[in-house]
Amino acid sequence: MPVEIWGPVGVLAGVVLGFVLSELKSWLSRRRRLRSLWGVLRAELEACRHQATVHNTDKRSTAPLYRLPVLAWQDCVRGLIADGQLSQSEYHDISRFFVQAQDLNRGLNLVSSFLKPSGPYDDCKFPQLYGRNVEYAKLLMRGEEGELYTAALHVVERHASLGWMTRVGRVCQSMRSLECLHQLLHGLDRNPERD
Repeated sequence: MPVEIWGPVGVLAGVVLGFVLSELKSWLSRRRRLRSLWGVLRAELEACRHQATVHNTDKRSTAPLYRLPVLAWQDCVRGLIADGQLSQSEYHDISRFFVQAQDLNRGLNLVSSFLKPSGPYDDCKFPQLYGRNVEYAKLLMRGEEGELYTAALHVVERHASLGWMTRVGRVCQSMRSLECLHQLLHGLDRNPERD
């Protein structure tokens, strides 16, 4: 009898091992992808903050050649939303920051067009546009005026730095699910928490 049991046990062990390895592969792939998305989002956030700081501290150039990098944030946020990583309030905080960065880029483009020889230079409107760009940049900087930066950074930090405690908590949750599955499979109708 023991020899006859090894065939089905071996098949069952192979199926379980194959399932575990498949799930582990997809879990690792998802983890790498999410880490990459959060990393790119943080890098773009920091680059925007740095450029906004440079814009407000460098008084030599009213219309610099650089623009704030806002290319990757939409793809990153789209991927994070598809994976269920962003709540509505978190999306709001991140999008407010990057929309403000896009507004500053439009303002820099407008100021640059005023400085071109063929541009519509207006002595009255130019200082207003530059002043508005300075205010936009202040919202993107670090500090008490950089409320948009601080809110977006908190969202990224909260997700990007999932420590070992969070991972252990998720494994424990999975273990509880396995316990429930084990009880269902074996027909145990007692609840260990009540005992």
